[in-house]
Amino acid sequence: MLNLKQNLKKGLKNIYHIFGNDLFLMEEACRLIENECNNKIREFNKTVFTDENFNMDELLLICNQIPMFADRRFILVKHVSKLSEADAKKLSEYEKKPSDECVLVFLELPDMNVFGKFKFEKVECKKLSEYELRKIVIDNLKESGREITLNAVNLFINFCLKDLILIKNEIEKLKFYNPNDEKQNNEKIIIDEKIIKKLVHQNDEYTIFEISDALTKSQGDRALNLLNKMLETKDFSSILGLISSHFRRMMYSAMSGGTTAEIASKLGVKEYAVIKSKQTAKQLKLTQILEINELILNINFQIKDGKIAAKNAMYYLVFKIIEILQN
Repeated sequence: MLNLKQNLKKGLKNIYHIFGNDLFLMEEACRLIENECNNKIREFNKTVFTDENFNMDELLLICNQIPMFADRRFILVKHVSKLSEADAKKLSEYEKKPSDECVLVFLELPDMNVFGKFKFEKVECKKLSEYELRKIVIDNLKESGREITLNAVNLFINFCLKDLILIKNEIEKLKFYNPNDEKQNNEKIIIDEKIIKKLVHQNDEYTIFEISDALTKSQGDRALNLLNKMLETKDFSSILGLISSHFRRMMYSAMSGGTTAEIASKLGVKEYAVIKSKQTAKQLKLTQILEINELILNINFQIKDGKIAAKNAMYYLVFKIIEILQN
């Protein structure tokens, strides 16, 4: 992504291939390239193809059309899942002599790799490391005259599940934070853990990780306090659903031989969630994880049959999990 910003200063390429496992960065890369096309009337100079409307002949026809009141046309081919041999041959021919009045962008998720064999300009968008995420937060706050402690920035990115989109959304609250109107302009504003807990939305998944940690350590009071806090914004059934999903994910993580990325993709969750599930699963016996999942399944059946209220079921579940983990 950094290389793209630097390369765009030197000029646009005719064809780009954007790929990776971070959708936010991939969309941002598309935006940067499109902006360089200087399209003042985008509705006449921008075309998007997906699986539903992809047609190679139409694509190549538009590529060779003269842009209207713009430097170049912008054509985005987004997450197309297959390419016929005939279409691949046509695209290879176009690749040899692309139009200078068009920028063609192929964007695809890593498990597709339909256009990976072509020699387009490659833009890889990988998920950022914890160090890179911390730097983004620190630099953003520094620009607004604020500093953040190391513990606070770690807590912040954990609250956001190390997800760049969530971080970008939540960081605005910190950039405009001012403890009181009387503070002098030349005084530094330091953001600590207390401020993070006060201002930043704690993702539900992160709270479930904390509840799981409390249960693993047989800290019933802490688990109940966290549950009661969640009840301020969630109902009992929703919380039970989150707990159920968490322990199913833990079971799958413990039993699967796949990579973190593969498991996350199959379960439709973020990699951070799988990492946390694996960490917790290592502290438990597989038999305990299986027993907890069976317990949750039985409780859900009892709720549906009207044998137990969701509120009572949730508290019963907490105490039963602690009992299982103590054996």
